[in-house]
Amino acid sequence: MSDNENITNQDNETINNDNQQPISAINMAKKTTFILLCFCIAFIGFLAVVFQNTQQKILVAEEKEKFKFINEILPKNLYDNNLSATMIELFANNSYALNLQNLGIKKAKESSKIFFAEKNHNLEFIIFEFSAIDGYGASPIHLVLATDLQGKIRGVRVISHTETPGLSDYIEVAKSDDKKNAWIFQFNNLAINGDDNIWKVQKDGGNLWYKSGATVSARAISKAVKNAMLWFDENKSALIEIHTKNTKNTKNKNK
Repeated sequence: MSDNENITNQDNETINNDNQQPISAINMAKKTTFILLCFCIAFIGFLAVVFQNTQQKILVAEEKEKFKFINEILPKNLYDNNLSATMIELFANNSYALNLQNLGIKKAKESSKIFFAEKNHNLEFIIFEFSAIDGYGASPIHLVLATDLQGKIRGVRVISHTETPGLSDYIEVAKSDDKKNAWIFQFNNLAINGDDNIWKVQKDGGNLWYKSGATVSARAISKAVKNAMLWFDENKSALIEIHTKNTKNTKNKNK
């Protein structure tokens, strides 16, 4: 083989190697990208599972906490049915066409859970959630209330809030200085009777005492409780009818 032929072959090998190097780099980049993509998908899937499990635990804990408050305002000796089995959840656009604005529910995803307490198969109390939207915190004050069918409040409790820590602690029984005479006990036995003063704090000419520095929280809750009872009075017949139909349907399914 001549020197010229050797040089030509070497040049061809060099060209081939130069052509192969970009191809190898592209393949390596594709493989690396694929591995990273698989890792990202697996990691996102892992986070989704963790989030779902955590979210479920949070919801269970919140529901447990809510029933603790329900048992405070409505002791178990006052009813003998399974409250959870009676629960209906009403959203802003509910199929029963009930207006929930007086419950502080305006957005589509917001809802109120309603429970029906029976004694010897007779409906005695209705428990429902509502919100005070005029508080000082970044989010509404979430509450639960129990009332008898005559519209007399059995009790009210704050479920959660973002009001000023320390100053607004007294709206919660657990953080009240005097747990036997907690602020929120003032709503016990109140009913809509035409006297607006029973729903106002003393600063506004009403009957409800409050703590200085947290008037906004007390005023917001007082207004929300009044609106909730106005809502109950307006929709009591519809609520009783809903519960009667649901009870009948449950009995028919169990036959």
